[in-house]
Amino acid sequence: MNFQEEYTFLLGQQWFSKEELDQLARYYNSHYPQLDFLEFLVRSRRLDPQKYRQALYYFQSKGKTSPAFTGSASPETRRPGQPGTLAPSHGEPHNHAMIAGRYRLEKILGQGGMGKVYLGVDTFLKRRVAIKINIMQEKDQSRFLKEAQIISQLDHPYIVPIFDIGKTQDGQIYICTKYIEGVDLSHVIEDLKNGRESAFTTIPRRLELFLKVLEAVSYAHSKLIVHRDLKPQNIMVGFHGEVWTLDWGLAKVLDESESASTTDSTMNLDLLKEIVNTNTMDGTMAGTPGYMAPEQAYGEQKKIGPQSDIFSLGVILYQLLTLEEPFQGKTLLEVMMKTTQGEFLPPRAVNPSLPKPLEAIILKAMKNKRWERYLSVEDFIRDIRGYLENKPISVYSPSFYEKSILFLRNQAPLLAGLAMVLAFISLVSILVLQTEKSKRLAESKAKAALKKQFTLEKQKRILAERMKKEAADKQKAIEAKLKAERERKKLKEEQEKKWKRRFEALKFYWAARDILMRNMKFKTIKEEVIP
Repeated sequence: MNFQEEYTFLLGQQWFSKEELDQLARYYNSHYPQLDFLEFLVRSRRLDPQKYRQALYYFQSKGKTSPAFTGSASPETRRPGQPGTLAPSHGEPHNHAMIAGRYRLEKILGQGGMGKVYLGVDTFLKRRVAIKINIMQEKDQSRFLKEAQIISQLDHPYIVPIFDIGKTQDGQIYICTKYIEGVDLSHVIEDLKNGRESAFTTIPRRLELFLKVLEAVSYAHSKLIVHRDLKPQNIMVGFHGEVWTLDWGLAKVLDESESASTTDSTMNLDLLKEIVNTNTMDGTMAGTPGYMAPEQAYGEQKKIGPQSDIFSLGVILYQLLTLEEPFQGKTLLEVMMKTTQGEFLPPRAVNPSLPKPLEAIILKAMKNKRWERYLSVEDFIRDIRGYLENKPISVYSPSFYEKSILFLRNQAPLLAGLAMVLAFISLVSILVLQTEKSKRLAESKAKAALKKQFTLEKQKRILAERMKKEAADKQKAIEAKLKAERERKKLKEEQEKKWKRRFEALKFYWAARDILMRNMKFKTIKEEVIP
């Protein structure tokens, strides 16, 4: 299967206009001749997977399938860490093949522009490794070797180390590196965007992750190495919080001589109009559209330096904190034009809850003019750490209210200690006051009890005196009554004696009267009877 057959098939399917297909073909022949034309279209996202499979089945039926396209999924649809199903072909290692008599290939993990990555087993040390095997033509292997040489100079805990390098039995160069179990940062962002459970829900946790990327890039810059292709897909996050910066294939050593093929911005703007591609571009523009700095988009190789990586890091931080890409468009030209002109929504317009200092940090890193960005990644790190530690940062002047809040946060330990002292003093004061209150209450109760006792005793005395008086009065009354009774009895006896004396005195009178009356009655009767 050759370019002409693929071109004729695509033109017959009418998936592209002839003019559009000719533009794509010209760009392909100029910049990606090492790739299959269909592979180029898939990687540039001009051919969707369904149409790709249709083309694949057509060429399979003709018995003209390219070795690079005998898998069940397109190169663009496979993710790092996802098993591939590429069939072995002549000159290409297959699953369970041995390399250098030491490494056994288990399965394919993914494929990039320069090579295929396999999960392998180091049979000597009994550990899993990642093995990247070059698939480029021999004349293009220098870039593959350059990546290995660059990584070998970067001994850092957040940069994947190289274990070994050599050639397969077929003469293909391989690089053996540490095998990483995890996902790339784009998946972390996707999980956060879709509300799935994540260890990086809070902004401080995301910043801690991002600091590890900054430290890795800062270390590389200290070795005069610029990554040039920083993006979430090139940052791996381990299942235990580890972070690694990957894919140094486009890295640039700052002291190396510049290529004479550097082009001007006008030429690159014309070139941008030829193709829509959101993947890493291996030609004049080194980097990934949407993440590359404006000077990279213009292809100004001599201007690419640490500030170019800082721009890409700013884009990554923007996406990590807002969960949206800053430069969005329907075509590559639109994305790149927005990049070169610095047209993107401020972070707080996308995520209003984002703190203003973090927005200022992002905007500083993403300045359109490279000399307006951070001078070094160390300055970037200093501001991120300053924010995390509630300290002033270089790119933001807080208001009085924010300064007050920042002061309180900065003095939190001192204020906490002062608060503890005040709390202790307050507690002691409360205890003393409580003790005094209890003492006064006890004294008050004692006085009340004494007063009550005194009152009771007084009442008892008064009651006793009253009862004594009442008893005395009662006794006097009784005695007076008895006396009165005796006097009455005595008076009665005297009256009785008086009457008795009178009766005795009248006794003779009555007796005389009775005699007289009888005599008088008898005389009357006598006079009546005997006249």
